[in-house]
Amino acid sequence: MPARKSTSSLLRRVLKGFLIASLLLVGLCLIGCEAVKEHTAYWGETKVPEYQKLSSTYEQIMVNRSLTLDVLPKIDALTGETRSQSESAVASVGQSENGRRSWFTLVAFHQYNLTAIHKYFLFIDEEAKSKRQRGLKFDCEIVLDKEHLGKAGDNEIVRRIAILKALPEYLRADVADVGAGGDLAGQANQKLEIGRLVLNQALKMVLLKLETSPVLVPRLSDPEGVPFEHMSFEKGRIRLVVVNGIATVKLRLGALADRFQEVPVVSTVKTAPVSTQTGN
Repeated sequence: MPARKSTSSLLRRVLKGFLIASLLLVGLCLIGCEAVKEHTAYWGETKVPEYQKLSSTYEQIMVNRSLTLDVLPKIDALTGETRSQSESAVASVGQSENGRRSWFTLVAFHQYNLTAIHKYFLFIDEEAKSKRQRGLKFDCEIVLDKEHLGKAGDNEIVRRIAILKALPEYLRADVADVGAGGDLAGQANQKLEIGRLVLNQALKMVLLKLETSPVLVPRLSDPEGVPFEHMSFEKGRIRLVVVNGIATVKLRLGALADRFQEVPVVSTVKTAPVSTQTGN
C-alpha cells in the first residue's frame, strides 16, 4: 500500500507540473501575439512598415520599361493622395492627418517613346519627439543624359560626384514639370517642394564628405553605402549604383539609416510585380 500511494502521489505531481508548464507556455504565446499585433503593421501575411507599403508603387515601376499606360493606373490606385499630371510627368502626394508624415511618388517619361525615365519616392517622418526616432527614405532611378554619363577620360570618382551634383537638377526639373500641370493642390505642391529642398540639403552634406574624403567614393556602390552626418536627422547613409546608363540612388536619414539594407516590400509579396532595378 505505501508503494501505491507513493506512485500515485508522484504521478499527480508530474501531471500538475505539466499542466502549469502548459499554461505558462500558452500565456507567453498569447502575450507574444498581442505584442506583434500592437507593434507591427500587416499587409496580407507579410509584416510591413508603413513607409514600405507606401513605396510599393515606386518599386513596381521599371525605368526604361514601364510605359505611361502601365504607370498611370498604378498612380491612380493610390487612394487618399493628391495626384497631378503634366504632359511628361505624374506625381502622387500624401500626408498623415497631423501633417507630420509626408510622402510622394514622382515619375517622368521620355518625350517620344513614353517610357519611364526617372522615378522617385520620398517619405519623411517628423512625428517622433526625439530626433533619433525621426527618419527619411528616398529612392530614385534616373536614365542619365549623355552629359552626365561622363567623358571617356573621367575616372569613376569624377563620374559619381558629377551624378550626385546633377541629381538635384533632375528632381527640380521634374517637380517643376508636374507643377506646370496646374492641377496639384497648393499644399501638395508645397510638400513636393519641401521634400526637394530637404533632399538638396542632404546631398550637399554627402558631397561635402565625399569631396573632403575621396577615398569613400568607390564605397558608394557597396551594399551598406556610405555613412554621413546630417544637421537635422543626425545621421544618414547613401548608395549610388550606375548600370547600363541608369543611376540608382538610395538615401536614408535618421532612424531609417539603421534599416538601410531592408528589402523592398514588393519582393516579399507574390501578387505584386517586382522591379528588377531598385538597387536594393
